[in-house]
Amino acid sequence: MGWITVARYTYPYEAHIARGKLDNAGIEAFIADEHTISTHWIYSQALGGVRVQVQEESKDLALRVLAEETNVQDEFPERTEANMSCHCPRCSSTALEPALYQAKTTQVLFLLFGTTPGAQQQGTRCRSCGFFWDEALPAQTHQSA
Repeated sequence: MGWITVARYTYPYEAHIARGKLDNAGIEAFIADEHTISTHWIYSQALGGVRVQVQEESKDLALRVLAEETNVQDEFPERTEANMSCHCPRCSSTALEPALYQAKTTQVLFLLFGTTPGAQQQGTRCRSCGFFWDEALPAQTHQSA
């Protein structure tokens, strides 16, 4: 009885997703060559990728679990104006305000060259917990404090 490879991936994060699916199904899984490929990513193809391994007796069940299609859209519905405007995603507060932010690349350019070529973009900030997300708050939901 030993560990056998049931899946191979180019990137470690893909292997972790697969391992998470196996863990949810009650199958013990191990990720091999993760650190080698994280450190020396160019060797990924030469080593056969990041390997997800399970015990031999769990092989058939593991292959079935990994073959199942996962619909993430059901768990995380699309953000719409109706469900986005009501509350903060972190604390569920309704004390929201519009906020301006600059894209990360604009911030980097400012640090390097002292100037910003881009304009600020619209986002939303929660007044209760300070959480910020980069979706504009619809005009009718602005609340005064």
